[in-house]
Amino acid sequence: MSEGDWIEDEKTVDSADAMFQEVFGDKGFDASKPDSNLLPPGIYRLRVSGSQRKKSKATETEYIAMTFVVSEPESLSGKRHYENFNFKHADKRVREIAERNFKGLCRACGVLNPKKFSELIDKEFIVTIAIEPDKKTSQLRNNIKTWHDASKEVPAVFVEAAGGDGGDPFGM
Repeated sequence: MSEGDWIEDEKTVDSADAMFQEVFGDKGFDASKPDSNLLPPGIYRLRVSGSQRKKSKATETEYIAMTFVVSEPESLSGKRHYENFNFKHADKRVREIAERNFKGLCRACGVLNPKKFSELIDKEFIVTIAIEPDKKTSQLRNNIKTWHDASKEVPAVFVEAAGGDGGDPFGM
């Protein structure tokens, strides 16, 4: 079929435009937003909602998968963020990263000497989140850049308050 063979009449275009309007409304479609499963870069108040022991399919290494739920900003309340803590990984650097991130989580929650993961359940904390490509798959993913003490006052503007660069608006 050549380009000249494709002819649209006004009814076809009007029908498609009508459907577009029904689906996306007056605001239209915004392709600039990240995938819906990603949080936009910014500052968030999160709550620890769960932890689970899991096993990696690739390496059979066990890790702790934690689930966090957005409390603020209200517009994103209920969205989830997941973090894995690879305390038993064969690579020492991976274990060190897990310990450093877990220390950040514990400090941000105000639980400095937990004896079990369940002590963190329902604790709130604040993080600066960026969007970065996964090193192995190149897929975009959320990455916690900075852990903040939840007792601190939070800026009125959360999303994009950090400019996505992992900066520390709390001066910590």
